[in-house]
Amino acid sequence: MKRYMVVAAAALFAASASASESWVLFGSVLGYRNGCDPSYVWKTEPIFHNRSAADQIIAVLHRSGTFSLPGTLTIPAGTSLPLSLLAGGPQLGIGVIELDAPADVTVQPRLEYENILPCSGAAPALGPSGNIPLPLFHVVEAGQAQLHYGLDLGIQSVRVNVGVYNAGTRTATATIVLQRPSCNNPTSTSVTVPPDALIQVPIPVPPICSVPVNPSPPFLLNATVVVDQPSFSYATTVSNGQSPNVTFGAGMP
Repeated sequence: MKRYMVVAAAALFAASASASESWVLFGSVLGYRNGCDPSYVWKTEPIFHNRSAADQIIAVLHRSGTFSLPGTLTIPAGTSLPLSLLAGGPQLGIGVIELDAPADVTVQPRLEYENILPCSGAAPALGPSGNIPLPLFHVVEAGQAQLHYGLDLGIQSVRVNVGVYNAGTRTATATIVLQRPSCNNPTSTSVTVPPDALIQVPIPVPPICSVPVNPSPPFLLNATVVVDQPSFSYATTVSNGQSPNVTFGAGMP
């Protein structure tokens, strides 16, 4: 049996897997709204792919968040099912879930968005408007640097959110630094995270510098997160210039 954790967050290192102890995200967050203008909802959840000819049972070992889950999840033979079809939701807010999944089940975390018309009374969409893969997360020891590369969207103006899950038993302090490798203008933010809790915070983005200090492209943007309790973290980037719109994709192994 393999252990997975369901968490919620954005990510740039994506992978599906059927082995090793990992974490994933589950929940939803409302996007920006302005009266009756079109808006969107962000959702994070895993899809479970049962590659075998027999039903498979996933054990729910732990959860942190406002949602409830049964103790086990059954994935019928040859099916691919999102967690929301098995357990309902996802509810507003993002939480984490520890799962013990059989080797024949591949776990595929996703970040999805749904376009909505707040005042139209129209029926909900049949599915998400787009998605990007999320990573499977791993809890790291206290004080270990967690690196998140590729947070830029080229030269677009962006905003960055960083999520931190405190897997420890005491309140944690997380230090988050955003850095453009070719610029000498990092931003640093410190936040506290209660035990067994996930928080997500916006982080100031350093501007693209006009005088680079090394040959790195000036638009590149990376993050470093250091937490004084066992933890994992993620980082997501959203364009300031346009609404979410995924128009291409790539299958994951």
